[in-house]
Amino acid sequence: MVAQATGGVEVAAHSPREIAWESLGPDCIVAMHWHRTPAFQSFLARGGFDVVTTVRHPLDVLVSILHFSQYEPATAQWLEGEGGDESALRDADPASPAFLSYALSLRASLFLNVSAEWHSSAKEVVHYERLVEDPAGTLDAVLRRLGCPTRRTSDEVARAYTLYLMRSQAIRHSCHFWRAEPGLWRRVVPTHYRLSIYERYRDLFVLWGYPRPDEFPLGTEQARENWNAICLGDEPPLLIEPTGAGRCE
Repeated sequence: MVAQATGGVEVAAHSPREIAWESLGPDCIVAMHWHRTPAFQSFLARGGFDVVTTVRHPLDVLVSILHFSQYEPATAQWLEGEGGDESALRDADPASPAFLSYALSLRASLFLNVSAEWHSSAKEVVHYERLVEDPAGTLDAVLRRLGCPTRRTSDEVARAYTLYLMRSQAIRHSCHFWRAEPGLWRRVVPTHYRLSIYERYRDLFVLWGYPRPDEFPLGTEQARENWNAICLGDEPPLLIEPTGAGRCE
């Protein structure tokens, strides 16, 4: 969305080694999930980069990883395989022991903590939930904070980035967009799992302002039924114009 608003060139990579930094122009947006090492941070500062970091409820991140890993083997490239991979999640669900084991693992911890590493030095921190609720307003705040000249208004960009349109384009570009539904964890992660995960990542919940997960009773079987119903409901979007353009529903 920043690239569309500013006319900048967007580059995405798994690690710094995948990018030909010397060929990047002055108006570029680099998307990457990588550790904040002193060397990398100094490198970005010398190149004149501003850092924007995104955060999302840890339980929703873990549920998203679970779903994404069913379709995309490239997750093994995340952090260049540091701490393992997501193979243990294949055919798992949020109520399975495999999911809880992964959620509490070193691999998951390393992945979740990347945003925490950049949190204090980022010029702007974007909460996923806020972005879904108000795409145009959130984008506008980021652009003002960065001081970027714009070619398109935030409202125009937000209208082009509804979930419906992104899913339609994903068919052509092999991208993956699922539900854009903050709080999905409440319906699919059993109560005793979510509390164990909270204790593991209490510091992240506090840092990002997420409260302790509620203890609304959700048993293993009901969570699995909810998950299966949601996954079985995944269908290609109908080629019609949705209502409420500008919001991800």
